[in-house]
Amino acid sequence: MVYYYKKTENPTWKGGLFSLFLSFGLILILMYGIIPGFTKVGGWFELFFVNTLGMSYNTGVAVYLILLVASIVWALFESISDRGDIKRARIAFLLSIGLSGILFIGGSIWLWLVLIATAIYFVFSKNKLNIKFLNLSMSSLLVILIGFSAYAIIPIRSSANTPLDLNSPEDVFSLGSYLNREQYGQTPIIYGTTYASQIVRDNQGRAEISKEKKSYSRVLQTAENQKDRYVESKIPTYKYTNTMLFPRMHTHPSEPGYGNHIQGYEIWGGVTDRSKKPTLFDNLKFLFNYQINFMYWRYFMWNFSGRQNDIQGDGGITKGNWITGIKFIDGPILGLGPQDNIAPEVADSKGHNKYYLLPFLLGVIGIIYQLNLKRKG
Repeated sequence: MVYYYKKTENPTWKGGLFSLFLSFGLILILMYGIIPGFTKVGGWFELFFVNTLGMSYNTGVAVYLILLVASIVWALFESISDRGDIKRARIAFLLSIGLSGILFIGGSIWLWLVLIATAIYFVFSKNKLNIKFLNLSMSSLLVILIGFSAYAIIPIRSSANTPLDLNSPEDVFSLGSYLNREQYGQTPIIYGTTYASQIVRDNQGRAEISKEKKSYSRVLQTAENQKDRYVESKIPTYKYTNTMLFPRMHTHPSEPGYGNHIQGYEIWGGVTDRSKKPTLFDNLKFLFNYQINFMYWRYFMWNFSGRQNDIQGDGGITKGNWITGIKFIDGPILGLGPQDNIAPEVADSKGHNKYYLLPFLLGVIGIIYQLNLKRKG
């Protein structure tokens, strides 16, 4: 966004929105391309050098890092040197984004082929990739990788076998699992299970598997001369009933807080039958009532309007709500009841703050002022 408005003489709403969505795309590439792709491609090298060539652990990762850095440096050299060549620069660019894992988002080979074909077309088509864009892209990728090099402390620390060693990420595979936060499980965002979902079972009572994910771990060595090797295991993902689009209420009976979750769904989402799949309206109701209003907007207005008290909120009118300090707003509009005779322990509490909406109104005025300035803003 900053780059667009700085470089464009006559910015438009369409251009601003395009740059905004492009920014979101870059974030997605970072989250789902570079971070998991780095360990994914590094894992392929590690498997080849250890399991196929019989070398020691981390040999493949070392070779991978050398090739990745060398390809980026090569691309930068070709883009800034007088002896540089645009064809070699494009080859180095394609090699760099491939090694970084950007072209291997997700787990579908067909998607990888599409991304690779698109990248080849984009890189080698005339006027599609100029030298300035190539240099900027490689410089950005290098800076990103330098930043993420701080994660090297994780396997280094884990190799010391410290008392607190979550997932023991001593190799590239366990490090990938650690960085992808797989130890916390998965929460359905776009499509998935609900609180009424159950595992689908066949006629013999066996759970049906929808897909399996390969996982690799170091072999347990029982002799000094035993070679290093990774063993493969598969992590199943089961089929569930009552799946739906945009599930917001998705707890499972195996979770420790299942009872509290269901109680919350009944209060905030209007759930009446725990065995019945919620409707899209029920999920949207829970989204706006709890996730947006109670868990975001309430905290936001604590800082820009005022805070009732520092008591843990439960949705009631006397605990942890946001206020304005203006009686006719707090009572009739916000539904917090009469504000005349508030108990002294609440009124005199340090957690009872009244800002009278002034920070919020000043923020709104500032936004309107900046919008009216247009380009000067």
